[in-house]
Amino acid sequence: MIHAAVSVPSPGRRPRHGSCLENPPRSPRSRLGADHHRYRGDHLLTRLTGADALLLDTTEAVTGHDLLIEDGTVVAVEPTATASPRENERRVSVDGGWVVPGLIDAHSHLTLHVEAPEVDAFYPPSPFLSARAAQQTLAGGVTTCRDLGGHQHVDLELRDAIERGDVPGPRILAAGKPIVATGGHIHYFGRPVDGPYEARKAVREQIGAGADLIKIMLTGGSANVDERPDAMQLRPDEIEALVTEAQAVDVPVAVHAHSSAAVVLAVGLGVTSVEHAALLDDDGIEALRNSDTVLVPTQAVYRRIADNVDGWDARIAENATRLYQSKIDSLARALRAGVRIGVGSDSGRHFPHGQILPELLALTEAGLDNTAALRAATVANADLLGLGGTVGVLHPGASADLLLATGDPRDDLRHLRSPSLVLARGRQVHAEPDPRA
Repeated sequence: MIHAAVSVPSPGRRPRHGSCLENPPRSPRSRLGADHHRYRGDHLLTRLTGADALLLDTTEAVTGHDLLIEDGTVVAVEPTATASPRENERRVSVDGGWVVPGLIDAHSHLTLHVEAPEVDAFYPPSPFLSARAAQQTLAGGVTTCRDLGGHQHVDLELRDAIERGDVPGPRILAAGKPIVATGGHIHYFGRPVDGPYEARKAVREQIGAGADLIKIMLTGGSANVDERPDAMQLRPDEIEALVTEAQAVDVPVAVHAHSSAAVVLAVGLGVTSVEHAALLDDDGIEALRNSDTVLVPTQAVYRRIADNVDGWDARIAENATRLYQSKIDSLARALRAGVRIGVGSDSGRHFPHGQILPELLALTEAGLDNTAALRAATVANADLLGLGGTVGVLHPGASADLLLATGDPRDDLRHLRSPSLVLARGRQVHAEPDPRA
């Protein structure tokens, strides 16, 4: 429980670039790094004290220590007993609990919404729903995420609004419009292409709009009754043009691929990550094992669709059930083979925002222990996003992204559920009220 919620002054605001629907020009972003996002952190010196332990990374925990934060960055880890207050220091006191690095969601869609699926296909995107999704994501302890495809570049505008301090939200690496085959998976809000020339142009459009990475839909999906998840929707020359165009300017590539043939093709081109891979066989596992490509399996969303929690067409639930049953086996085999794993919730149209815990639990069911699952959602995901050492840890010099868990998540991941305090870049963005106030 937080003894004293701290009010943080709003940062100054820069003029807006223009409407998100006008596709205003932005500077291309061709390389990820520690200074990639210039979010205006809290410039005050803050001491976080009173926690049972600080989990600095998944292998190092310290007790009886305070965390010192300045300008959105961890500057020191000091023993509480000998710590001397600094000039102009403020204190955030908590009643026990474990301070844990903020979680990272490597697969989200902040412009898509479980509670309003009709927005996806039939209506313009809602910046208001997307801003709420960003806040829900923070409340779940996720302080950094990859947005893998959004409507009309609203994801880019949301990212920029968060950086300016206009709205609270996680650090976002955004893909802009997902690149799809004409009439293919999520064609209704993607950027359709036909042929290598259009493919290269589509990549340049996303980068020119300010995308941090490129998202490619290589196969069909499970969310439409008239699609085959095993069917390749882009031709080999199109996918090669897409990937090589992005790689030419050092922009990462994430590929939606279910069939093993699609996974092998994508891995052979050196993509950054493969998403879903429900129909992975031994050839696909071997290709992943011998590469630097990360598999982001998104298990929990398929379980939710299979259970038909949201009342979709029964045929969609049947499709998801078949894929989920395949994913259970293939992911377990991939983990045993040593495939690199990332954690992504696929929040959006089929999964609520701010609920990454079910995905962590699904990974443990597939064979990871709690520490490995937590590492995948912090250190490993940070490396996947090109932000290793900056997020996913709480060592001095790292971004002050953290949550307050009820206990050591390495003992029980459920300690991460509903964190009572979340800081993003040193700014308190979520806290349960003190009942004594």
